[in-house]
Amino acid sequence: MGYREATDAAKRRGYAVTERAVGGHPVALTGSSVAFRLATPTTPAAPEITDRYELVTAAIESALETLDISVERGEPPASFCPGTHSLSAKGKVAGFAQRIRRDVAVTAGLVVVSDHDEIGSVLEPVYEALAVPFDPGSVGSVSRAGGPAAPETVVAAVETALAGVKTDR
Repeated sequence: MGYREATDAAKRRGYAVTERAVGGHPVALTGSSVAFRLATPTTPAAPEITDRYELVTAAIESALETLDISVERGEPPASFCPGTHSLSAKGKVAGFAQRIRRDVAVTAGLVVVSDHDEIGSVLEPVYEALAVPFDPGSVGSVSRAGGPAAPETVVAAVETALAGVKTDR
């Protein structure tokens, strides 16, 4: 089992397969997912990798709090795209990744607004094919945590929060 079997499993469930420039384990985007990227110049005055993660994590944490979602840093065991920079509320709600290029660092993320059951369902056979632990019940969402199910509302909160991120020291 491996990459080809994982992509075939996603395609059988109607998902297009695209490799993310920031890398990481598989994620599934639905019509209610909010994906974003924040580009930061890699100048001597720019934040370092850990600082960029902290800036974006804090911004999304703040955005979710404006939606009355109380999140915890960290993630449940066997969650999708595991990493040290995640936000959870009744499951993993947001995750982040980063890619550094010569002149720019891109910090990307995903906020699951709703469709947590669908995401868990499509990712289960994908992770199984990759032999990576995954629990479909570990997928959370803004709506599952008591927030709005409208992606537009989450997009507005995320945009406002990211617009306030200072990318210079």
